[in-house]
Amino acid sequence: MKSKNIFVLLIVLVIASLGYFFYKSSKTHPTVPDDSKTAVIDNTKNVTDNPKTVTKSEVKDIIKEELKDNPEIVISAIESHVSKQQDAHNKKVQQLVVDFKEQLLNDPNDPKYGSPNAKNSIVTFYDYNCGYCKKMSEVIKQVVDGKQDVYIVFKELPILGADSLKASKLAIAVYRIAPAKYLDFHFALMDDSNDSSLDQKVQNICKTLGIDSARLYKEIEDPSVQSVIDKNLEIAKGIGFRSTPTVIVNEQLIPGFIDYDKLMSIINNGNSGTDASNSGSSNVSNNSNNAEVSDKNDVSSEKMDDKSQDIDSPVSKPEQQEETSNSTNNN
Repeated sequence: MKSKNIFVLLIVLVIASLGYFFYKSSKTHPTVPDDSKTAVIDNTKNVTDNPKTVTKSEVKDIIKEELKDNPEIVISAIESHVSKQQDAHNKKVQQLVVDFKEQLLNDPNDPKYGSPNAKNSIVTFYDYNCGYCKKMSEVIKQVVDGKQDVYIVFKELPILGADSLKASKLAIAVYRIAPAKYLDFHFALMDDSNDSSLDQKVQNICKTLGIDSARLYKEIEDPSVQSVIDKNLEIAKGIGFRSTPTVIVNEQLIPGFIDYDKLMSIINNGNSGTDASNSGSSNVSNNSNNAEVSDKNDVSSEKMDDKSQDIDSPVSKPEQQEETSNSTNNN
C-alpha cells in the first residue's frame, strides 16, 4: 500500500510539473512564424496577440501520450526515490549501531563466548519460541563448534509471549549461577522441539547439565533479571530493528535468518559497516524469517524483512504477559 501511494504521488508530481512547464512556456514564448526572412523580433508587439498558445487540455494530452509511450520515466523516478530512501536508512542504521557499540559488546550482564579481542564479533538477538531463531541458533552453534576467531554476545529478546519471557529469564539466571553452563543450556533449550512444557524442558536440561533448578527458579524473581531484557529491548528500538532473529556482524546489521555459509562469507570478507540486507534480501523488507517486535506505544513498527512472524505486542514487562498470546514459527 505504501509503495502504491508513492507511485500515485510521483505520477501526480510528474504530470503537474510537466503541465506547469508547458503551460508557462505557452504563455511566455509565442510561436515564431516560419519566415526565414525575419531577422529581428519586434519587442513592441504584444505577445498575447499570438493565437497559437497551448491550452491546459492540450498539455494534459501531451503528458498522457508521453507517459503512455515512455512509462519507464515514472518507473525510473520511483526506483531512484526508493534507492535514495534505502541509502539514507542504511546510513542512519550504521551510525546507530556505532552509537550503541558499547551496549552491544560490553554489557557485563550479557552471556558471551570468545575473547573481546577476537578479529570478528557477532551480537545475536533471539526469542526461544521463534522458529527461525532456532535455525539461527544452529548456525551460531556451528560457529562456536568450529572455534572461529569470533566474539559472540547473546542478547535475550523475548517478544512472543509469557513462555518466551520466562525462558529468557531462566537463561539469564543460568548465566548468573553457572556461567560456564550457559551455552549448553542455551543451545539445548533452542534445540528442544518436543511438546512438553517449558518447565519440564528446563528441568530435564538442568538435570543433564547438573544445574540447581530450585536455585534457578528463585533467581528469576530478582528484578535485575528483567532489567537485562528491558535493556536489550531498548537497544533494539534505539537502533531501529523490530524483529528476531537479528544479528550484528562486525557492525553490519542483518535482519532475519542467514545460513552458515553466508555468515562466514561476511566474516571472512571482513565486511564492516551496517547494511540492512542479506543473502535472501535486496532490501529491508525482503526476508520473512523473523518474529516482529511491536509496541502499542511506538508510532512506527517497521517490518525489517519478509521472513517474519507478526505479533501484536512485545512481552518486555511482567504486566504485559496476559495481553500477549504465545506464537511459534516452525517453518
